[in-house]
Amino acid sequence: MATRPRSVRLQPLWVEPLSDWTVAQVRGALLEHEGGKFRTSSRLADAMGRDADVAGALATRTRALASRSALPFRVEASDQGDGRKREAARRRMEELWWYSVPEDVTAALMRDAILMGVAVGYLQWEAIGSEWVPRVRWLPTHGLSWERYALDGGGEGWVYTTGDGKRERVTPGDGRWLLHLPGGERSWMTGAVRTCGLPWLMRSLTYRDWVRYCEKHGLPILAIDEPHWAGDDVEGTDGSASTLADTFYSQFATLPSESVLRQPQGQTKDEGGWASRWLEPVSDTWETFKALIERCKGDIHQGLLGRDAASGPRGGDGELATERVRVEYLASDAEGLTTTLRDQVWRPWALYAYDDADVAGWGRWNTRPPPDLKMRAETLDKLGDAAGKLAKLGVDLRPVFEEFGVSAAEIPSGEELREAEAAPAAPAEPEPQPDDDGEEAAAA
Repeated sequence: MATRPRSVRLQPLWVEPLSDWTVAQVRGALLEHEGGKFRTSSRLADAMGRDADVAGALATRTRALASRSALPFRVEASDQGDGRKREAARRRMEELWWYSVPEDVTAALMRDAILMGVAVGYLQWEAIGSEWVPRVRWLPTHGLSWERYALDGGGEGWVYTTGDGKRERVTPGDGRWLLHLPGGERSWMTGAVRTCGLPWLMRSLTYRDWVRYCEKHGLPILAIDEPHWAGDDVEGTDGSASTLADTFYSQFATLPSESVLRQPQGQTKDEGGWASRWLEPVSDTWETFKALIERCKGDIHQGLLGRDAASGPRGGDGELATERVRVEYLASDAEGLTTTLRDQVWRPWALYAYDDADVAGWGRWNTRPPPDLKMRAETLDKLGDAAGKLAKLGVDLRPVFEEFGVSAAEIPSGEELREAEAAPAAPAEPEPQPDDDGEEAAAA
C-alpha cells in the first residue's frame, strides 16, 4: 500500500473587494491578470458579482453541476489498472463523491473557472476507519499567481500566498493541491473577467450618470414671473399676516388635490401680473444611456453565456441556437471539471485505497436535455405524410426512417406503402335514417 497521505490545512488569503472602480483601475487589473497575477483581478471578479446579470449568468452556468439532484450523475468504471479492483473503486467513489466534493465547493470552483479562467483548492485527508478519504477545500484566487521563477529555483510554476504570508508551490496531482485549468496551460486568458470587466464598469457608471440625468432633467422646473409688488403685506381671513407671494405660492402645496391655480393680474390694467410655466427637457439624449446599458448587457451575456440575452446567440438561429449553446457550455464545464477531479483527487485516493491510481473511475453528469416528446410526435406525424409521397417516387424509405430513430422492425418498405396507398378504402356503413315520426327505423 502507498504511504500515508500528507494532510494539511491552508489559511485562505482574503482580500477586501474595492467599492469603487475606475477605467484605469480595471485596465490595470486586467493587465496584471494577463501576466498571471490574480490578486487585483479577483477583487474585480468579486465586485462584478454585484451585477444582477453577472450573478444570474454565473448561476445558469454553475447551479446544474452544484446540485446532486439537478442532473443525473454516475461514476463510470475505469478501463485502466487492475481489472479486479475497478468496479470496487467505482462503487466507493460514487458513495464518497458528494462528501469529497460537496456542492458549495463545486459551485465555487466553477465560478472561479468561468470568471478567472482558473480555480484553486487543496485536499484535506480524513481517516475513516482504515481508509483515507480526501475532502476538497476551495481557496480564493486572491493568493494565486503564475510566476516565471517560482520557489526553490524550480523554474516557472504556480504559487499560492496564504493568509499568514507563507508562499506555497502549487503542484496539481500531488495529493495536496487542486488546480482547475479548463482552458489549458494558459487557462487564465480565457477568464470572462477579461471580456466582461470593462462592460460591467461602463454599465455601472452609465447607471450612475443616468440617475444624475434624471435628477436634473427628469423633474420639471416651475418658473414663476412675479410682479414688483409681490412682497406687499396682506392680512388673511384668520388675521394672520403674510405677503402676496406667500399667498400665491401656498397654492402649489395643494396642487395634487386641487387643480385650480389662481394667477392674479396687476393692480392696474397695464401692469404685469403673476405667471407660471413648467420647464421640461424636450431632447431625447436619455436614449444614449439606455442604448449603452443594453449594449453592455449584451456583451456580458455573450461573454458568460455565449449569447445575447435579447437576441440569442449572435449569428445563431434564435431559441434553437440558444439552447444548443447552453447545452454545449454545460457539457464542456462538466467534462472539464470531472477530468480535473479524477486526475487530482480520485487518482491519489485510488493510490492510497487500492494501491493503483489507474483504477479511479470517471464522474459523469448527463448534460443532454430530456427529449421533447411533443415535437417528436409532430415530426413523426409529418414523416408519415411524407412517406406516402416518397413511396410513389420509388424512394427507399429505410434510411429516412432510420434517421428519425424508427426501429428496423417498424419500417415499412416502399412497396408496402405503395400497396397501402393503392388499396381501395372500405365502404362506409350507411347511417340509420329517421322515420316519419323522427325516430330511427327499427332493424329488421
